Amino acid sequence: MSESGADAVCVLHVEPDPQFRELTETFLERQQNSFTVTAAAGADAALDRLDADVDCIVSDYDLPSQDGIELLRTVRSEYPDLPFVLFTSQGSETIASDAIAAGVTDYLQKGTTPERFELLANRVRNAVSAYESEKAAKEHHHRLQQVMKTVPTAITRVNRDGEIVFANERAQSNLGFEPNEVTERTYNDSKWEIRDLDGDPIPDEELPFQQVLQSGERIEGYRHTIVWPDGERRVVEINGAPLFDDDGEVESIVFSNTDVTAQTERERALQRERDRLDNFSSVVSHDLRNPLNVASLSLELAKEECDSDHLGRADRALDRMERLIDDLLALAHTDDLVDSIEPIEIEDVATQCWRNVQTAEAQLELQTNAQICGDRSQLRRAFENLFRNAIEHAGDGVTVTVGALPDEDGLYVADDGAGFDAGDDDRLFESGYSTQRAGTGFGLAIVESIIEAHGGEIRATPSEDDGARFEIVDLECDC
Repeated sequence: MSESGADAVCVLHVEPDPQFRELTETFLERQQNSFTVTAAAGADAALDRLDADVDCIVSDYDLPSQDGIELLRTVRSEYPDLPFVLFTSQGSETIASDAIAAGVTDYLQKGTTPERFELLANRVRNAVSAYESEKAAKEHHHRLQQVMKTVPTAITRVNRDGEIVFANERAQSNLGFEPNEVTERTYNDSKWEIRDLDGDPIPDEELPFQQVLQSGERIEGYRHTIVWPDGERRVVEINGAPLFDDDGEVESIVFSNTDVTAQTERERALQRERDRLDNFSSVVSHDLRNPLNVASLSLELAKEECDSDHLGRADRALDRMERLIDDLLALAHTDDLVDSIEPIEIEDVATQCWRNVQTAEAQLELQTNAQICGDRSQLRRAFENLFRNAIEHAGDGVTVTVGALPDEDGLYVADDGAGFDAGDDDRLFESGYSTQRAGTGFGLAIVESIIEAHGGEIRATPSEDDGARFEIVDLECDC
């Protein structure tokens, strides 16, 4: 719309009769300052005055050098969508039919009554409003097309008949389009040999296009396989969103297509690993624990019948096997470590865990009352393992300190024992590694799994008393 007024419509009025031209101009410009009028007596003058500031042309049919329809055709060659109202006394079906064929916006019989001019003003307003809305929609569509062309994701748009009407460069490359054949392909093109992840054909009604078309709702994360242009079958993840027309019907659907072949393979490998771990856990939990229980009961019966140092060694060995089984099962279910998150006072959980560990003459010093967020039962297991590790390696008289790190958000568990050998800090968290003959070698590995499952990190350093210090960072503090 022109800037000659805040919201004024700039009208180019083409009228050979000077009196009627002045009358029309006067009436329009009195419409609450909503119109500015530029006058022209004929087609040549009108074309000289026609520029981008004109919002609408109002023209008579009878003009000196060419009629209004000829002027309309000339205008349409340069301004195909500019509103053009034929305002004439020459009313006939032939003129109306020719005007419509030439692309006239509206057709109105001339008159000199205020009601006729009011009707003209309303027709011009409506024509310009529709023109501006359509122009804004086209500009928005153009910007959207430019964005979709440049994004690194494969983007396609499919009309409601299933025909692909747009594909950006990435989609053309990934899906095997030539630029000139985009509109010749459909969503279920046989060249892609669409299959589910098990290799079976997918019924048409279950494909993403049909699901969005029928439901009118978005679809996310739908995966199937297609044959890539290089002949290799790949897994693609589909996200689709409907675009609606003015009646609320699905007009077309925009899809993003992402190659997730490598990710899918990793997920499958991870699932296979989980299945193996589940099988391993079942064997450990039942096939090993059952004969272990039999051995333990038999040992208790043997103790009642005789007294021997051999029985004591057997008892300790069975106890170590029991702890090994518990630790192995804990490690096998690292994905299930974090069940529910709640605020936890470090002082409270540390005190409770200290009571659960055989501490003998050991001492606990608490130097923080900070709060962390996590699964209470799993964090208790982590603290108990750290306390047990300190006592087993530093002796019954060790002092264990729990405090806050001075230079970063986090906490530490430190002891004043003998510490660990230089170079062992990288091995302390390895499964099965222990410097104690009676140790299982899984305690610190379990601690690391629990901390990492909470999004944190644990590291080993020497303590200020030359003992061992375990620093825990990156745990959530607000929950």
